[in-house]
Order: sequence, then C-alpha cells, then structure tokens
Amino acid sequence: MALPQLWLIQQGACFSNASKLIGIEINEYFCALQKQMVREFEFEDKISIVHRDVKECKDILRSSDVILFHNVFEYFSAEQEEMWRAILDMNLTRGTLIFSCPSLVSLFERSQVSFDSLE
Repeated sequence: MALPQLWLIQQGACFSNASKLIGIEINEYFCALQKQMVREFEFEDKISIVHRDVKECKDILRSSDVILFHNVFEYFSAEQEEMWRAILDMNLTRGTLIFSCPSLVSLFERSQVSFDSLE
C-alpha cells in the first residue's frame, strides 16, 4: 500500500460505514509510516496496518467485502501472475469486490499475463 492508498483508507474511515479497514504493506518503512499516520489522525479504532506480503494474508482477504489493490506490482510484472494465482487460490467470498489502480486490464497487458492463464 502506497501513501495514496493510505489516504484512500483514511477517507474510507471518515466517509464509509465500514467497521474496519485493513491496509497490507510489505515494505517495513511504509508500514511504520502509515501506522504513525493512523495514530496521528486517531483512526486506531477503525484502521489497522499489517506488515505482511498480500500472498500471506488469506485470513484478511477471505473476510473482506471490498479489496483495493493500489499500484500493486505495477513495476514488478514478473510477480503479478504469482500474486494473482495466490489470491485466486484463496477462494475469496462470492461477491467480494476487487478494485485495482491501475486497472487489472492495464496491468495484465503490460505483463503479458492473461485472465485465461489464471483460471
């Protein structure tokens, strides 16, 4: 999760009726920075930041209603197929909404990964 995603999560905390927002960040520095901002804006009751690889977050993703991938692997296309296979293998709850910025289509076009290869 990059800083713009933290901003999105903070907006969600202010303007949504979601009971809990969870950010997953693999980078230790950004994780610490985001936790500091959550404390600073007093969102600890609604936002938590987890320092883990998204591929290891089956428990979090399977219990989510909405998943936002922000700037996910945009510059690391070699890891995209592995990440999406791991997510699809998690058997997310039917009806879970997945949003991605940039779009999944543009990510897959740049990486040569196809939706068909993930089935």
